[in-house]
Amino acid sequence: ATVISLATLDRFLDEGLRLLHEICTVPNLAEADFERVRQLRLERLRQLRDHPAALADRAFAQILYQDHPYAQPGQ
Repeated sequence: ATVISLATLDRFLDEGLRLLHEICTVPNLAEADFERVRQLRLERLRQLRDHPAALADRAFAQILYQDHPYAQPGQ
């Protein structure tokens, strides 16, 4: 499922709806954007390796879900 919302002031409603329409109908999916987000995600996963709460959450998910995809980190 995909949920799209718009929060704007009344005076910007027309422009906001125009932009929302453009985003939904003609997305700009540049390879550089995917790579940037990929690098951000990888860095976040590296950071979580050193965070005790994240380690505990991951261990709990592994025990609870075992081989199910839910056992994989979602950050």
